[in-house]
Amino acid sequence: MIEKTVEGRRLFFLPVIKGLVSEADKVHEAFSTIKPERAMVSLSPEQLLMLGAKDRYSDYEPSMLEAAYAYFLDSFGSVEIPPPCYVRIHDLCQESDVELLPLDMDENAFTELYCEHVGTMEMFRESRFAKKAPKKRFDLSSPEAFVKDWDAKVNSTKGFRILERTRESFMAESIRRWAKDDALVVMELERMDGVLRQLS
Repeated sequence: MIEKTVEGRRLFFLPVIKGLVSEADKVHEAFSTIKPERAMVSLSPEQLLMLGAKDRYSDYEPSMLEAAYAYFLDSFGSVEIPPPCYVRIHDLCQESDVELLPLDMDENAFTELYCEHVGTMEMFRESRFAKKAPKKRFDLSSPEAFVKDWDAKVNSTKGFRILERTRESFMAESIRRWAKDDALVVMELERMDGVLRQLS
């Protein structure tokens, strides 16, 4: 966990690995230790809303890319969708009456950004990558190493790099806007460094 002062408030940044069941315990421990006045999470408003619809969890069909990611992540423990780290912070905030804010852009803004920067060939490459991913080699020395290696390979083209850098910038601005209380920020590991650079 990384402590950083933003807009005069103490923020505690917790990097998490999406999908890994054991990450939920990490979130629980951080929440219990900090006892935040508010929390923020690297999800879109729509994704955050869906966390409350537990009866629909089983309806979610992962994409080929998500399925390939889960295939490798399973080497480090049980994997679930939606990511247990996000489910846990949602539930803890509900139980403790702590405000939980989404940091990422909404789906319409993301779709526009995607269409603007990701070309047809890049979309084709992503589809091909998803199909061949189970046969590729990744750094499996630790879950953190795998996630970073996976992210680097998935976002190796210019369009996808712009997409993720723009998300990082957007989330950093969201954090600045909502840094009105001491808070816990739960964020996917692969975006953490970029967001912290933006905040610096």
